Amino acid sequence: DDSMPAGGGLDYSFFSHSQADSNANQTHEKSDVRDIFSSLPLIKSILERNESITNSTSVLDDSKIEPYLQIISACAEVYPRGECWSSSNKWHRTNYTPFEVGDVVTYCNACNPTDLASIIYCLSILLDRYGNADGNIMIQNWTIVCLLKLTEATHIVCKYQEVNDDDFNLNQLNEVAVAWQCVWNKLLDSDRRYHAYTMNASPSSTGELVLMLFTEIVRGGLTEAKILLASDTASIGHVQKSSFLRKHQEKIWNLPAFSSGSELETSATFELATAIIHQCGLVE
Repeated sequence: DDSMPAGGGLDYSFFSHSQADSNANQTHEKSDVRDIFSSLPLIKSILERNESITNSTSVLDDSKIEPYLQIISACAEVYPRGECWSSSNKWHRTNYTPFEVGDVVTYCNACNPTDLASIIYCLSILLDRYGNADGNIMIQNWTIVCLLKLTEATHIVCKYQEVNDDDFNLNQLNEVAVAWQCVWNKLLDSDRRYHAYTMNASPSSTGELVLMLFTEIVRGGLTEAKILLASDTASIGHVQKSSFLRKHQEKIWNLPAFSSGSELETSATFELATAIIHQCGLVE
């Protein structure tokens, strides 16, 4: 079922993207990027200290957005569990112990999946807002880099969500999955430049970044809440038949990177194709 799950902690007036509704991606176009950014725990305190931004009635200009993207990227890389940028953290018991002997229980601090979903969704909005022909290329690149960093954070944060926990809520993982579906759709939007970048993508180019992001989304099954929750290979295989990726992989094969006239200058194209085949097979 590709429709958006009900419930959860996000503001669904923004987070209303149904895969079956081609008009759903228009919901956020009237929203102000400044307001969405200001709601993120990661940068809320920064915005509050900068009255010139907080009191502004205009959308954040490019020079102000780029530093925040750099902050998100750095925090996601150094603190992938989200302990420094989440509004809600929880201590989780782990199987890891630094000691060779003795009965020692270790714990780690990880963020609430809803905060992670909020950041991913916010970045999907930036993909849309700055993805047109005259969009700022640096913001496009930094947004994709942020999302690449957050793929690892997604694995780590969702890893600590245990079904047996008293406060376990599958809707939170659904929010994360749908946020990644929003990213997927924006990257494939024909009115945006991202799919075109993949034509003759070269190393370190925007096109290679796009292909790398697709690959990480596919490898991790980030668009499927059940895969995010799965703890073993058998569980993952069980949900592949009805996966979002299997239903929508045709759009990937239609990327310019896979056209007969495209020159393969980077291994990212091969890695993406391999990831799709391994994850969900080929749809006839």
